[in-house]
Amino acid sequence: MRTPSKTRASRLWVVVAVVAAPAVAAGQRTPDEEQASRLFRAGLEAFRADKYETAAQTFEAANDRIPSGAALFNAGRAWRQSGDVPRCLDAWERGLATRELTSEQETYVRRTMLELQGEAARLTIAGRGRVTVSHVRDRALPAVTWVAPGAHTIRVVRNDAPVFETTVRVSGGAERQVTVPGPALLPAEVTRVEDGPSSGRKSHLSTIGWSLTALAGGAAIAGGITGALAVDARDDFLDSGRLDVAARDRASNLQTASNVTWTVGACALVGGLGLLLGPLIFEGDADDRPSVPAEPRVLLNHHGLEVRF
Repeated sequence: MRTPSKTRASRLWVVVAVVAAPAVAAGQRTPDEEQASRLFRAGLEAFRADKYETAAQTFEAANDRIPSGAALFNAGRAWRQSGDVPRCLDAWERGLATRELTSEQETYVRRTMLELQGEAARLTIAGRGRVTVSHVRDRALPAVTWVAPGAHTIRVVRNDAPVFETTVRVSGGAERQVTVPGPALLPAEVTRVEDGPSSGRKSHLSTIGWSLTALAGGAAIAGGITGALAVDARDDFLDSGRLDVAARDRASNLQTASNVTWTVGACALVGGLGLLLGPLIFEGDADDRPSVPAEPRVLLNHHGLEVRF
């Protein structure tokens, strides 16, 4: 049973926390700031009327609009007055994480949490996604929360799809950590959608196309070198007054090699580009395209780990 003095003290704590927090700025406010301010005031009025659960929910709604350590401090006070210890501890845990509480508030919160922790269990949930457990709804991971002793089902969604579900049983004062497996932790026997014949054929043609394109590049370099050597040999032949037969033959052979190399390079380039661009131009029907598997959804049931696509 609360005494009048304790109730007045509780109200004073809330007043102290609220006075500064909703005053975002004296100037122009954003819609979220205006809404947060209204929610703060509504929470204060509910607390004064001894409607503690309503006050706590309203303070948390204000924090959802504009994150605030003071809002979470007030929510924790209201939850405690309502008798909901897990939600009180949860709000204060998040309030401490903001590092916005005054030294007096932080000292009070830490001392009171030590007194109350035997009435709830602390859950640490690691991984990626958004978690729902007990009073927590759609909270980003990783997350820390407090729950009442007993069994609790943890559900995690990722990209709007359920990926994890398990039930844990905890006792008062206990700490429990749950790790949500990511895609890298899926079992090796997960069934994958195999590429169809069309995809394999396109991949093979693409490899050949790139090889031919590379060959064309090499041929262009070789053709340029042999062409330059042919010009030098021709100049030597001309400088000899057209008498150096060896220079003439060398120039002729190098010119022929250059012409052949350029021809091979041109053919390789045309063929390579044809193989690379052909599938893009003459794309088949959508039914011929390989299906792409969605991200696996991981669910834990009584049979163990089950993977579905």
